[in-house]
Amino acid sequence: MMDCVVPGGVATDLAEDAPIRALVDEIRARFPALVDLYDKTASLQDRTVGTGCVSAELVRQFGAGGFVGWQYVASAPPDGAGTDETEVCSVDNFWNLFWWFLWVWVFVAYLMVLFYIIADLFRDHTLNGWWKAVWIIFMLFFPFITALVYLIARGRGMAERSGREAAQIRTAQDDYIRSVAGASASPTDEIAKAKALLDAGTIDQTEFQALKAKAMS
Repeated sequence: MMDCVVPGGVATDLAEDAPIRALVDEIRARFPALVDLYDKTASLQDRTVGTGCVSAELVRQFGAGGFVGWQYVASAPPDGAGTDETEVCSVDNFWNLFWWFLWVWVFVAYLMVLFYIIADLFRDHTLNGWWKAVWIIFMLFFPFITALVYLIARGRGMAERSGREAAQIRTAQDDYIRSVAGASASPTDEIAKAKALLDAGTIDQTEFQALKAKAMS
């Protein structure tokens, strides 16, 4: 068929009784079902979309259009000498990976900012509940713009509220530590308990002296 099929069409038509016409009719009848199967099967798309590399020479020879044709024809020098396909594929894959990591980083950073804004909204007890609902609604429908406006309008207040909350948490921790430490027995109580054990004969004088030294340390 190489002498019949040329870029953009065919060189000669097929005879009316050619056996291939029946195959073409069968393929034409089955092709829509195959297209529908491909469109609904992600695993098939993963094996075809964005895979494979082709040289500029093959692109021109077979008249490949679309992204692949544009990519390699545009990369070829004007004199038609061609471009090393390994180099082109490597550069293309590098930039695809670069942009993928960049967008992932931007998305993660946006999520962190979004969660921080939501936490600040509920942390601000001076803000009316209706205003909190308005901010939440705007963040649902206009997330990027709302986040930017919130940071500009309430950025200083966010830092102050965050600092106050950290101070409150630190104060609560210090109070808890002091309460736990205050609940422990004093050295005098420990010595009195040890003396009671000595008088009851539960411990001897050596053990009493050891407990007394430990309580006084």
